[in-house]
Amino acid sequence: MSIPALWAGPQSDLERSRQLVEQWVAVEKTLSEETSSWRADKAILEDHQKSLSLEIQSLQAMIVKVDAEQVELQLQEVQCDKRQTKVEHQKSLINVELKKLESRLQALLAASAPPLKQMCELEELQLSQHIADEDSFEQRVKTIAEGLRKIHAFDQTMSITSITLKTDDQRDLEVQCLNMGSSVVYYCSSDESMAGYGQRSPLGWVWTQQPEAASKIKAAMAMIQQQQGKATLLQLPLPRLQP
Repeated sequence: MSIPALWAGPQSDLERSRQLVEQWVAVEKTLSEETSSWRADKAILEDHQKSLSLEIQSLQAMIVKVDAEQVELQLQEVQCDKRQTKVEHQKSLINVELKKLESRLQALLAASAPPLKQMCELEELQLSQHIADEDSFEQRVKTIAEGLRKIHAFDQTMSITSITLKTDDQRDLEVQCLNMGSSVVYYCSSDESMAGYGQRSPLGWVWTQQPEAASKIKAAMAMIQQQQGKATLLQLPLPRLQP
């Protein structure tokens, strides 16, 4: 065995040992660096976790609040639906009563004296439109109230108006009417060729001619118009009672 060969073995072991120590030191360094990095990352992750936990709690609180608001909204919708149903029911009842009043007013006007019908032409037109279109309650009530007001005023006062009647030969002739309420109307033409009275009957409005009463009817009209100085008792034709 040569001398170099004798020293080769221990020197080789020493070199390997040195390499192993260097590798161990490198590994320890890497482990230390990784541990430090992991600790730093862990701290960051823990901060993120805390932040996420707070966000989750906040979101859960918001979800609970939204759920509560949703429940409250649903309750309000139920209450609103109940109120709407109640309002619709009340509107239906009001509509039924308004239709009854409108029908009664139409019947009154249909059977009323022609001068009164002439005064209530607008209300009759509005009534037919309301029934067809069912306008607002306010407008329908105004129409009914105005029609009833005109009927009441016509009933409570004596008034003089003009209308056109047919003569025996079917000519149109304008006559003046002395309205004694809605039941009796006396009429007379300016030349006194037509005179008489009209009254309500089961068949509608009926005109009865009494030309001999023309002067008395005209005198009564003049008295109403205050064209004479003093009041005079006048005997006007008495309408026959209708069955």
